[in-house]
Amino acid sequence: MKYSRLAVCVLVILFSQTACNRNDKPADLPKLHAVTVTVKQDGNALPGASVSLFSEDPQFKWVLGGLTDPNGSVRIHTLGKFPGAPEGKYKVVVMKTLAEESPTGKLPVPEEPGQVKAYYAKIAEEEKEYDLIDPKYGSRETTDLEIEVVPGRNTKEFDVGEPVRVVRKKIG
Repeated sequence: MKYSRLAVCVLVILFSQTACNRNDKPADLPKLHAVTVTVKQDGNALPGASVSLFSEDPQFKWVLGGLTDPNGSVRIHTLGKFPGAPEGKYKVVVMKTLAEESPTGKLPVPEEPGQVKAYYAKIAEEEKEYDLIDPKYGSRETTDLEIEVVPGRNTKEFDVGEPVRVVRKKIG
């Protein structure tokens, strides 16, 4: 199973900052409160799902999220390294994708320079990426999942319905 490019990009953004000094907390970072989200699919734990929180405040600038563990739970982090989230109301976006490699991509690259461009174009056309969760949960505009973070410990459980395998729309 190959992780989707989008999920990998999100993880790189969230966790690349952990290479920085862990004590390098931004001066304007608000107080954070513990947040644990559990995601189920059709009543069963959903491991390996990306969970992101989006503030309803358009001026909010912090990145919040994480990946679910084998039990479907995730401790939300701000900027990928500070446990918790600021107080407020958030839309919850949950994504899990699967990318299938193109069968053409397993063949040797053509030696003729004129054929290389067409070869890679065919690979891009044949690659398929699938949402394994109802796509409505994959966008802050369409998700109906919400959480309000208050002082103290916050826990919330969501069920994203039956498993699906929907071809993702290509961007661009």
